Amino acid sequence: MLLSFSRAQEFPFQKFIIKEVGDIPVNGISSIAEDDRGFLWLGGVSGLYKYDGSTLNIYANHPNDSTSIIPGPYPEIVKSKYCEALWIASNTSGLCFFDLLTEKAKNFTADISNPYALLDNEIGGIYEDNYGGLWVGTNKLALHYLAPGRNSNKFKRFQPTLTSGMAKDGKAAGLMGEIIGDARDPDILWIGSRFGVYRFDKKLETFKLFSFEQEVVYWYQPVNLQLFADPSGAIWCGSSSTGLCRLDPATGNWSVFKIEGPDASKLLANSIQEICPIDQQYLLILTRNEDAWKLDWKKQSVEYLHIGEKQPNGELYYYNCAQKTKDGDFWLSYQLGLIHLTARNYDWHFHSIPEINPELTRNNWQRSYALSPDKKSLYIGTFRGNGLLVFNLETGQIKSFPYRIVNEPEMTDVYMDALCFDVRKRCWIGSDTGLLFLDYEEDHVRRFSINQPEYRPLEKAHISALASQGNMLWVGTKGKGLFMIDLAKKSVRRIAIGLLDSNSVINTLLIDRGSKVWIGQDNGLSVMEPSSGNIWNFMGVFEPPHDITNTHVTSLAQDEAGHLWASTLGGGMLRLRNADPHSPWFDAYYNNDEPAGNLVYEFVVCDHGKLWLGLQSGMAILDTATRKFVNYDHRDDMFAKIGALIRVPDGRIVSGAHRGFHFFHPDSIQNSSTKPVPYLKKFRVFDKDIDLPRHIDRMDQISLRYDQNHFSFELGALNFGMYSRTGFAYWLEGYDDDWVFSGSRNYLSYTNLPAGHYTLHVKAANKHGIWSEQEKTLEINIQPPYWATWWFRVLGFILICSLGYGVYLAWRQRQRILQAQSAVEYFANMEYQNTSVRDILWDVSHKCMSKLHLEDCVIYLLDETGEMLIQEAAYGTKGPELYNIKDPLHIPLGKGIVGAAALKGEPVLVPDTRKDLRYLLDDKPRLSELAVPIMHEGMVIGVIDSEHSSLNFFKEYHVQVLRTIASLCADKIAHTRAEEQMKEKEKQLKELNHSLAESQLTALRAQMNPHFLFNSLNSINWYIIKNKPAEATRYIARFSRLIRLILEHAECRLIPLAQELEALQLYLEMEAMRFEQTFEYRFELDPEIDTDEMLVPPLIIQPFIENAIWHGLLPKKDPGLLKIVLYQKDEAIICVIEDNGIGRAAAARNSSNHSKNRQSKGLKITESRIKKHNQMDNGVSPVLITDLYDAKGKAAGTRVELTIY
Repeated sequence: MLLSFSRAQEFPFQKFIIKEVGDIPVNGISSIAEDDRGFLWLGGVSGLYKYDGSTLNIYANHPNDSTSIIPGPYPEIVKSKYCEALWIASNTSGLCFFDLLTEKAKNFTADISNPYALLDNEIGGIYEDNYGGLWVGTNKLALHYLAPGRNSNKFKRFQPTLTSGMAKDGKAAGLMGEIIGDARDPDILWIGSRFGVYRFDKKLETFKLFSFEQEVVYWYQPVNLQLFADPSGAIWCGSSSTGLCRLDPATGNWSVFKIEGPDASKLLANSIQEICPIDQQYLLILTRNEDAWKLDWKKQSVEYLHIGEKQPNGELYYYNCAQKTKDGDFWLSYQLGLIHLTARNYDWHFHSIPEINPELTRNNWQRSYALSPDKKSLYIGTFRGNGLLVFNLETGQIKSFPYRIVNEPEMTDVYMDALCFDVRKRCWIGSDTGLLFLDYEEDHVRRFSINQPEYRPLEKAHISALASQGNMLWVGTKGKGLFMIDLAKKSVRRIAIGLLDSNSVINTLLIDRGSKVWIGQDNGLSVMEPSSGNIWNFMGVFEPPHDITNTHVTSLAQDEAGHLWASTLGGGMLRLRNADPHSPWFDAYYNNDEPAGNLVYEFVVCDHGKLWLGLQSGMAILDTATRKFVNYDHRDDMFAKIGALIRVPDGRIVSGAHRGFHFFHPDSIQNSSTKPVPYLKKFRVFDKDIDLPRHIDRMDQISLRYDQNHFSFELGALNFGMYSRTGFAYWLEGYDDDWVFSGSRNYLSYTNLPAGHYTLHVKAANKHGIWSEQEKTLEINIQPPYWATWWFRVLGFILICSLGYGVYLAWRQRQRILQAQSAVEYFANMEYQNTSVRDILWDVSHKCMSKLHLEDCVIYLLDETGEMLIQEAAYGTKGPELYNIKDPLHIPLGKGIVGAAALKGEPVLVPDTRKDLRYLLDDKPRLSELAVPIMHEGMVIGVIDSEHSSLNFFKEYHVQVLRTIASLCADKIAHTRAEEQMKEKEKQLKELNHSLAESQLTALRAQMNPHFLFNSLNSINWYIIKNKPAEATRYIARFSRLIRLILEHAECRLIPLAQELEALQLYLEMEAMRFEQTFEYRFELDPEIDTDEMLVPPLIIQPFIENAIWHGLLPKKDPGLLKIVLYQKDEAIICVIEDNGIGRAAAARNSSNHSKNRQSKGLKITESRIKKHNQMDNGVSPVLITDLYDAKGKAAGTRVELTIY
């Protein structure tokens, strides 16, 4: 028969898709079960998953672990009704009993040779009857029974008789399963197969087959049959392409309900994937590709449900399984993941404008809202959409009032950026094309205009803010300032005071309860008092509480307590207490937990001190009492909220979006989150897992040894809320003073806990800070170490007393050995870098005395003759002052005990100095002495000597220790002495080189100065010969100034570049006068050069200029030109001297040998001076001379380039 189908209303559950948990995909889930605590157990391809709503624990097969679960896939998981365990069926590996208390498995696999084992490892169905017995259906059409009890492991097998035409044997017959109990008789089981449904009588152990009209079609593997017994006793079932079948057990008649059709898609549509009860009347039927059906088993009618997810080609993904949980939710598995159906309201309630009014097809992003005066309608200003929209809050209908007539698809209306109503209930619209208003008589938006010059700036202005106050309309613009329009008098006035001018950008306006006008701008916050004309400006110059945090103010509102709230673009939220600008006190609220959380575009004030904010990332709630923020972003199906935001009279919030708006009540969002249930996921001691009799979360108490007092817990929480972000708090009673709030961190650890009794308390909170009603508690007992018990302390005291003296003696001997080892190790590891021989000797003397407990330690070194030992260091009674020896001893080689040790090159130990004639009395007599030579490369370089006031103090181990120390220090002393000698030689060489360099520079300057004076005196002589007294006077004046500069610079190795240029200027003026202006000269100085700071040798450039004049320009018949260019290159000054004279070749022909030699000598002297100044030893000359030629190849002058560092 055909089933009666009808289109249903939407399934009254909200749907959420889960494709992955963390980085683990949850596709391919073939079975779902819920345990008694609320965890979901998912049978996946990779293993068994334990799901708590936010994390997955994976349990997989490990061949080397007999307590791990069997390999999958897992077509069915059944929670045991009689113990804390799961029964898990595998398609490939048999049956698993998974103990939830220990989270360890006991597995049952097929064994043909064992009549009490499973007949096959492919499990088709599992059913636990009312007596605790387990019934298992497998391949080969076999039914098995396992008696109750954890230790039960023997199966009893049952197989129906195969009639002719069914299958040749059990292997070909396929699976036995699914298995369900009869609704009325507990001794009857119903079992699915591809031939039909078997009725099995447990008492009689007999099968009765109710055959299908068609067999179940196998595709790639045997397909299971889904079964359900309704309260009337009827059996509902279905499988691949069978449609939904109903068996009346009383008559044996079948009713088959199918979607008829010839194409292959109808076969899939009639493939039943799962039958799951919704309630006492309805069943949820999952099909292969026809989404889901809602079956009324009483009326035998079906309604379509829209639940599934579509593929890119438009076809539905197919379902795998379903599970209804204790809280009434449904969990469905489909190809790509999980579908969670919940009756809890998590929705932001998005209202699609085109669905409400199909004629409104534009984007219609909302930029401004205003409530109508009667509070029944919401006026919506859109961003170049369908104009002004009016949403009826009672009927839910929307109509539009356009300003422009939009005929073409690419056309849009204006940008409506602000809305407000005046006292006459007229709606004013601020747009990007000026001030508009709604004409109610014609139901059309009109342009407002006043025929006054003051109104002209508003004609085409972008109106961004509006506020009405009596007959006054305040108008804020983007870039043209603030205006006040008197609607009664039809007059306009621009407000230009304080921060406000003709270029101000106004973002928001507010008139508070005291009639003050608040103006939020791009560059600050202003407030005007119209009655007095006073204005206050806040520009972020100071920090809160005396100023604002950010100058870009986006929105303003006043709360019930009279405080002013302001949102900023980057500075979070601000509250001005009592909206008082006279004594401002700003409280700042920062949302630092969310990226860009302090970029607030809009906000509304709600009840109980809550503010809802529109952010770049979504929305946020600010609890002003606790100063805490709760953020909603893409993880909560929320996106950027930079448009309009308003609260309507019933408390709901409207938030603008593209093509619609969110319309929700804030309490429904805050109360929708479930309270999480905390649990303990893992327990580790010293970061290692330990074996426990049960899983840590299933234990009430745990006992630890004293050496297990460093432990940690990983926390979890059962929280299947869609937007759950769990926070944790814990308290170790007996150790912590109070709760420790760890936020989202789900890990806690304790180290070095003393022995004692503790109780761990754990609680969890949802993202709104609502804490769980249940606490997870665990008693922890740390046992004291055995040595902390009273009996051990008594025994220990007795043992210590009896062995005390012996231990003391051994300790003394051991201390001596350790002291000797410590001394030797110290000197073995001591490198003595950057120290002197004197420092080494004093350190050796000090450490030997302190570490070996000597009375004194004296070190002697042989002098350069090798015949005298000189006292260099003495620590102890002979040297009370560090690094200071008064009248050091000089002991000839071979004299005394010290000299004898040095002469023989062997240690000399004198137990009684009174009996040794070699003993030399120093300050006072001492009774024993030890002298040990310091040997380097077989030669004695010194002696370590120590005296003691006690007889026979020094023992053989003193000899060995001091000999070892002497050996270790000998090389270091010799090496340091060599380094000191080398440094002294290097110092002497450096001083010699410095003196030589100074001498060379002085010699060069001594040669240079007479040469310059000789040339200058020749010039003066020339004027006198020519009988030119006036010119001679001017020349002598410049010459005297030049000579003064030369004398001032005579003792200077370096002078500022400015003084060098002054001397050059004087010299060139003298030469130009002398040669009757036959050449011109020109200076070009790089302005980047600081001539007062740059230092050069005196008269370093003049010889090259003189050479260019005398040998390049004077022989030329035409007037000549001399250019001096100075510029900076890296750290050097480049001086270029260029003339357009006759060139070097012609000058060489004109010059006599004597003048050549003199010219060459002067230039070489100067070049040498530059080299010495530059400290150049790389063979590169600092003087580069270039011959210049014209286009015909004739000599056109000379270019000299000097490089001076």
